[in-house]
Amino acid sequence: MTEGNIQGVTRRARPIDLVLLVLCNVMFGAQYPATKAAVMNMGPILLSLLTFAMGTICLIPFLILETRAHPEQPPPLTLFQGKNVFPFFMATVLGFFPASVILAWGIERSLASNAALLTLSIPIFTAVLASLVREEHMTPWRWLSFALGITGAIISSDIDWHNLKVFSARYLVGNALILVGCSGSAFTNVYSKGLLERFQPVRLLVVSYIFTGLVCIPLLFWLEPLSWNSMGSYPGRTWIGLGILGFFSWGLSMVLFFRVLSRLEVTQVSLSIYLLPFFGILLSALFLNEEISGAIIGGGVLVLAGTSLILFADNRAARSEQASQPKATEALRHRE
Repeated sequence: MTEGNIQGVTRRARPIDLVLLVLCNVMFGAQYPATKAAVMNMGPILLSLLTFAMGTICLIPFLILETRAHPEQPPPLTLFQGKNVFPFFMATVLGFFPASVILAWGIERSLASNAALLTLSIPIFTAVLASLVREEHMTPWRWLSFALGITGAIISSDIDWHNLKVFSARYLVGNALILVGCSGSAFTNVYSKGLLERFQPVRLLVVSYIFTGLVCIPLLFWLEPLSWNSMGSYPGRTWIGLGILGFFSWGLSMVLFFRVLSRLEVTQVSLSIYLLPFFGILLSALFLNEEISGAIIGGGVLVLAGTSLILFADNRAARSEQASQPKATEALRHRE
């Protein structure tokens, strides 16, 4: 069992957890300009396969360090057999694959404004699933945090409301695929929290990435026949975008994210995902010369406030409630 959930009590959030979540979302936010640069030449399946391959390579040094620190953990190759196959297969088919390939398919078939709005559902899906599977509860502090997060994310997303066509029949399939991808991200967060009680974070990521890559290979030859000549003609920005996705968005950022996830509740960690639109637009402004407004910065501040609230205020309230329970039980015994 990892340090995240000992005897059912979640560890207290620390300032470093907020810093790590901000760093995660800076690297997650790089997905927007990086994917935009890479997907112009690569299909979603090839892009996902190469991204997970690069992500796995990036994680190898962390895996070596983790193995030295936790020699009791099973070797990664042994997780491809026996009773461990099914959990990782579930994480792949219902989590990592929809969150990468199916989401990319949906974005291809829909409008950017539709995608920006629908991806805001990820923390909501995560909170609902966590309440059903892990019995995490929505406290008043969490409702307030989500209100701040959603408001800030909508402002930061800079959604083109005039061209928003979520319910248009033309984009129905694309929007449905985006929602499937978002639910896959939520499933990844919640299901991985359970696996983190058995496996260390980096080991979990490496095996999940390999499983997802194995699923992508037959689909690649079936749906996106590979041409080596065309790969050789990809411009430099395609490979730069792929490198950012593999080494940062799905590499280092996931190590940090899963480290925090192993300590805190899924609902707490997932709210930080609302920082994605802000950092996505901020990075686009820096590297693609796109404009950024004061409203977008204000939205980012709101999300950061909501994330801080759910990490610290909600955590203190929960620990106070846990501390009062033994006293109430003792008082009841004295009455009896």
